[in-house]
Amino acid sequence: MDLETINAMTTVGQNVLQYVLGIAGCASTADKIKKFFENNLLELNPTLKFYSNMYKFFKVGLSAEDKQRLIEKLSDDEEGKRFFAIMREIDTDKTLSYVLNATRALLNEKVTLSRYFRICHIVINTLEEDLQFLKTHVKDDVVEYSVEVGGLMTAGLAYHTGVGDDNKPRYKFTDLAKLINSCAINGDALNRTEDFNLNDPAKNVSFEINEKITDEEIQNIFDGAYKNK
Repeated sequence: MDLETINAMTTVGQNVLQYVLGIAGCASTADKIKKFFENNLLELNPTLKFYSNMYKFFKVGLSAEDKQRLIEKLSDDEEGKRFFAIMREIDTDKTLSYVLNATRALLNEKVTLSRYFRICHIVINTLEEDLQFLKTHVKDDVVEYSVEVGGLMTAGLAYHTGVGDDNKPRYKFTDLAKLINSCAINGDALNRTEDFNLNDPAKNVSFEINEKITDEEIQNIFDGAYKNK
């Protein structure tokens, strides 16, 4: 992964969002837009989400200095591919904030690169409710079983430790769970990340659309976008 690639992808991310906003500004094409998204949403949405994640991560979430440091950490091509895979898999802004926190932990030498990829994989593939349960109860010595504990066990973040005086099973959090809570869920950058208001792009991204896309231009795009399907 290199700086030129990252800059290109973040620029594309902004252009993609500008394009979608431009389409949305054409009321006369509302029916075409509705049908287009109904027919192609599953194929189109992952691409839009990937570039949106890239834009928020590098333009909003990281400073220029942090971006350069991350690129140096991910200098190997395979490591870069793994990072891009993470960006493709993130489906909520909350998960993006966790990955941003984990990234700062990596840059501050709090976790190794291997552990960083593991943390990202877990926060992406674990339910938000389970992660919030971990955040709330991580300081508890033991916890009783719940659906959240079951989810955390599946992720390797909790384990059975015996039974209590009431003969009910008890569970503990693993060291990895405590690390994830510290570096990702409740990392030192959490408040900064939350302040980005990632769900409100108007507070973070300044879009300057000089021209609305015309009906003819949209029709040409629709006619050619999936002509090989």
